[in-house]
Amino acid sequence: MNMEEQQWMDDFRRGEETSLAQLFHAFYPALCLFAFRITADQPAAEDIAEEAFVKVWERRQNFFHIKVVRSYLYTTVKNMAINYRLQKQRRHVLEDQIGLGMERMEEDTIENIIRAETFREIFTALESLPPQCQKIISMIFKDGKNSREVAEELGLAIGTVKTQKARGLVLLKKLIIK
Repeated sequence: MNMEEQQWMDDFRRGEETSLAQLFHAFYPALCLFAFRITADQPAAEDIAEEAFVKVWERRQNFFHIKVVRSYLYTTVKNMAINYRLQKQRRHVLEDQIGLGMERMEEDTIENIIRAETFREIFTALESLPPQCQKIISMIFKDGKNSREVAEELGLAIGTVKTQKARGLVLLKKLIIK
């Protein structure tokens, strides 16, 4: 653990709310996605992710490394999401699915953690792009707009949007693949 991470952990354990805000900013979107993949219910996924942060904050004295905090968050979200899913389904439907579905659920959990962590890294890298590039990449990949729509909305030439998109993708690739 480097000095910055150690300082963050010390602040977190002391109850510095800014450290909680940093943790929330870094992991909330990924945890929501992870919970949604299990629950298929966006509001429930968001509630579950938020509740996981409450739990980690209440137990902050027990954590000495960021990796343990991350593991706790994912484990908590997974368990809460599975419980939500199980409670939502009727008992007889659940019994049919448990025999066949639990093995696949574990495989899905690993895949969903990898997917959520990948998105978290992409979103983190996206924040370090130059502002114009960041805005264009966000509009295209987060909001699902095409280059023409982005150009019209921002009052730019479509060539500028395409150039900024290409530049952003190159920069993201460099940031993510180290």
